[in-house]
This record gives sequence, C-alpha cells and structure tokens, in this order.
Amino acid sequence: MRFRLTELADADLAGIEDWVEETRGADAADRVSDEVGARIREIAGHPLRFPVHKFDGDFGLMHEYRSANAGRFKVFYWVNESEGFVEIWRIRHVSSDFTRVGW
Repeated sequence: MRFRLTELADADLAGIEDWVEETRGADAADRVSDEVGARIREIAGHPLRFPVHKFDGDFGLMHEYRSANAGRFKVFYWVNESEGFVEIWRIRHVSSDFTRVGW
C-alpha cells in the first residue's frame, strides 16, 4: 500500500533527525532515520498488523489511529482503505504525553 507523511509527521521526523544529530552525532541520526523509515515501509506493507492506539480522553479524532514503535519513537498512522494509502500522522518519542491535545 502507498504511504504519505502529513506535514506534521514530516516536521516530526526532521526534528528527530536534527535532535539526534546534535546530541549523538550524524551516524546515530542516520540509524534512527533508517529505523523509522523501515518501520514506515513495514506499516505500508502490512497496515493492519499494528494495534489501534487507545488515546486517553475524547479528542474528537476523525480516524482510527494505529501505532507502531520504531526504537524510541512511535509512528501514528491511519489506513485509508478506500483510496489505498496509509497516512503517517505523527512520529513522537515514546515517552511523549499523548493525553495532551495538539501534541
């Protein structure tokens, strides 16, 4: 299945890569980028494999979001079966506070 990143996910990934490069070096940033990219490709190949993410609270979400970990990061996505693609919504550190609106 095709996939696409939202602007938020693209910004998340760029921020992750920058932060890892600044704190752990370019090689570590490349490894994290490769790991996240591999997980996204796996999601696209088997989008229903990963569980539906149960958010605390009522955010009025428009889709059923799933999540998959990629090392220390969590990839959130939803499956648009009618149009045949997976939309990568956000990529956040696993320790992020997912109870806040607008994270």
